[in-house]
Formats: sequence, structure tokens, C-alpha cells
Amino acid sequence: MWSFAAVLMEMFTGQILFSGHTPWLHTVQIIQLCGMPDDALLAGIDPATRELMTSDASKSLAELYPDIDATALDLVSKLLVYDQEERLSADAVLQHPYFSDYEFEDRPLPHPFDDSYEDELDTPEACLECVTRLALPFQPVEEIPTIGSDEPMDTKSDAGDSLAIIHADLEGPLERLSRQGSVGPPVEPTLSQ
Repeated sequence: MWSFAAVLMEMFTGQILFSGHTPWLHTVQIIQLCGMPDDALLAGIDPATRELMTSDASKSLAELYPDIDATALDLVSKLLVYDQEERLSADAVLQHPYFSDYEFEDRPLPHPFDDSYEDELDTPEACLECVTRLALPFQPVEEIPTIGSDEPMDTKSDAGDSLAIIHADLEGPLERLSRQGSVGPPVEPTLSQ
């Protein structure tokens, strides 16, 4: 929902809301706009780093963006909240006055997303194995046009090429980790099931 607020602000202003080119600058920009996080959220941050974090967030969103509708800024302010438990949910966003001109049909919620597989992705090999496992059952369509070309892509051979590209992209980091003794040798992806 935080990202949705950032996208809304980019749509309203035509500029990236947090345009920091480093994690530190990005953090500084967030603090300047949203203020300092409370002590509970700051507890996990190194005390020396905490001392460097200061806030000059003395202006509200309405003062910073006077040309943007107040209802839209209210929505954004309820999404740019550090604690995700206090941030508006997607369902609450649809009930916000900003969307009062729209009618959303009632329909059952989709199944909750199962992200339990992420617990298994603690090593580069596990990530590669997961990507390979997910890609192997893929049954490509016979002909998909290649972007920028009138010729269709041969998806039967390109599926193997895609796995080779994924493996090649991970091979360098895996080899570096292997030299450091963190992981075993890279696993070769195959197309056989």
C-alpha cells in the first residue's frame, strides 16, 4: 500500500516521490516527508545511525503539494504510514472518499497468497532450484510475437534458452559464494521432469 501511495503521488505530480539514488538518501527523503518513526520502530536501528537521522518534516502534504486535491492527499497520508498495521488496507482504500465516484462490485476475495515458499529461499542454490522448479512445468504457447519483430518467437526452444539465461545470471554470484565456502557448486537446470 506504501508503493500505491508513491505511485499515486507520481501520477499527481509527474515526479518520483522518493527519488534517492542510495538507500541512505532514500531514507532521508522518507523521513523528511513522513517525519521520524516512533521509538518502537527505531528500536531495531543501530544507535549511531539513529543519531544521524533527523527530521525537518514541519510541512504537511497539503503545504508541500497545494495543487493536489485535499481528499487525494488524505488518502496518501493514510498510506504513507511506517507501521503497516496502521496503514490502510486495499479494501479500506476502496472505501476512502477519494474513490467515492466509483462503484466497486462486491465479489469474494481471492485465496490468500501463499508465500510460505519464501522460508525455503535462504541460499542462492535454493533460489535457483525454486526458479527452475517453477519454470519446468511451464507449457509455452506455440507462437508469441517477439517485441519489435514481425517474426514469432519459437517458444519451444526459447523455454530452454530462458532457463539457461536464468542459470547464467545466477552462476556468477554462486561461483563467488562457492569460492568463499558459503555454498556448493551450482546446480545445472534441466528441461526434463
